[in-house]
Amino acid sequence: MTDQARTPLVDANALAAELGVSRDFIYEHAAQLGVLRLGAGPRARLRFDPVAARQALTCSGSKGAPAQAPSNGGGSAPSHTRSSGRRPNRRPQPGQILPIRPRRTA
Repeated sequence: MTDQARTPLVDANALAAELGVSRDFIYEHAAQLGVLRLGAGPRARLRFDPVAARQALTCSGSKGAPAQAPSNGGGSAPSHTRSSGRRPNRRPQPGQILPIRPRRTA
């Protein structure tokens, strides 16, 4: 590939906008999206090749890359379930009606 045919590198904000995902999603999946770290240390700048990132995003997921980009801002449900007798703290979805529970008596 020649220098003229290379795609310019973009930061996390630009990649998130191009892929239609949240910036948090980009940071959570940076390794799978082909991150290039500019410098050393915990606050090194991150850059991405948008073509390679799009390919990683649309791959089958067999190599640990995300198969699809979530449209809810990068959040995902936990994959484990609680084994204790407590109920999980579930937040209602927008527009969902809350259940009416009987009052507890002291």
